[in-house]
Amino acid sequence: MINITIDEWLDLETKEANLLICDNDISFIAFCPQYVGLESERIILDSLYSSDVVLTFDKPMIKKDKDGFYSYIIIGKVLSIDPPCVELTNEITIELDSNLPGDIQKGQNIQFRTERLSL
Repeated sequence: MINITIDEWLDLETKEANLLICDNDISFIAFCPQYVGLESERIILDSLYSSDVVLTFDKPMIKKDKDGFYSYIIIGKVLSIDPPCVELTNEITIELDSNLPGDIQKGQNIQFRTERLSL
């Protein structure tokens, strides 16, 4: 089950916030431009400034990248080529903002960098 909590309000008037998203073994911060509460068994995040997409045989995971506050290195299972979309966990899906390399196929795992995850 996904647990979403407010890590920090950035602007109370517009409800802009940093959210702490946890799902059993993983936890990370995502930006939310207008948080109004969320109760869901499944979420879809947007990856902004996705880069360095490569095929990998490692299992899905997310780890903090040192390049920025919202930056992460992510490994996920490809659910869709066009539009590019990966599954991090059964409950968390991430849509990429860049095309996947031509040799990547649905069902394979990819690794990529993102400068920000947004809900």
